[in-house]
Amino acid sequence: MRGLGFDNSHCFYVDAVDASGGLEVAWSPGVDASVFYHSDFCICSQINEDNFSYIVICVYISCNSVVRTTQLAHLRDFCSALTLPYVIIGDFNTTLHMSEKDGGNPWNVAQSVSLRDFIQDLGLHDRGFLGDPFTWTNRRMGAACIRERLDRDLCSQTWVDRLPETLGKHFTDQGSDHRALLLSDKPYARNSRPLFRFDARWAENPEVRAMVGYVWKEEIHGTPMFCLWERLKRLRHLLYDWSRAGTTNSLRNIRTL
Repeated sequence: MRGLGFDNSHCFYVDAVDASGGLEVAWSPGVDASVFYHSDFCICSQINEDNFSYIVICVYISCNSVVRTTQLAHLRDFCSALTLPYVIIGDFNTTLHMSEKDGGNPWNVAQSVSLRDFIQDLGLHDRGFLGDPFTWTNRRMGAACIRERLDRDLCSQTWVDRLPETLGKHFTDQGSDHRALLLSDKPYARNSRPLFRFDARWAENPEVRAMVGYVWKEEIHGTPMFCLWERLKRLRHLLYDWSRAGTTNSLRNIRTL
C-alpha cells in the first residue's frame, strides 16, 4: 500500500489463508476513519464526517456454500447490533438471480438462499449500479466463458434514509478477473459529449492512418475482445479531438461559407 501512497496509520489488512481470502482497506489522511472490528472475512470501519458518522464493512465471503452460510450468519448477528448507518461491500461469491449468471453450469437457486435470507433478515437494499452487469469472469473465450455478478454493495435502511441517491458503478476488469466497484452518494454526471460518428472520407487520410497505427501499437493487457474495445475507445477519443481541431468539420465549413 505504500506504493499507492498509504502509510501504516491509514490502512489495515487481514492476511490471506493459503491462496485465498485476504482483505485490506485504506483511507486518505484527511479522513477520520478507524477499524473497530475484523475477522478472517471482513473489516469494519467507522468514518466520521462533520455531521454524519457511518460504517463501511468490506467483505470477502467464501465460495464454499457451508462456510458462506456460517459467515453470513455471523455477519448478520454483528450488523443487527449496529446503530449507525452502514454499507456492506465486497465479494459475496454467489449470485442472487438467474440474470446474474451467464455461461457455465445452469444457475442453482440453492446457492442464493443464504445471501437472500441475509439480505431479508437485515432489511438491506441493493441500490443498483451503472456499467456491466457482471463483476467477475473466468477470462475464457466463446462457450467456455462464464460471467457472474459476485460483487455488490448492500445498504442498511438508515443509510438509504440519509443517502437516498446512493448508486454503485462497475468499472473495467483490467488487471483482474473482478471489476472494481465504486459507491457514490451523489448522482453520477452523465457524459454530455456528442455522439461520435466515423466519417468514411477519413479512411484514406494519412493523419487518420497514422493515429490508427499508433493506437494499435500500444501495449494493452486483457482478453482479445477487451484489447479491441480499449483500442477502439482510444482511437475514438483521438479522432474526436482531431476532427474538432482540424478542417474536416463539414458542417462548420458550410456555416462559414
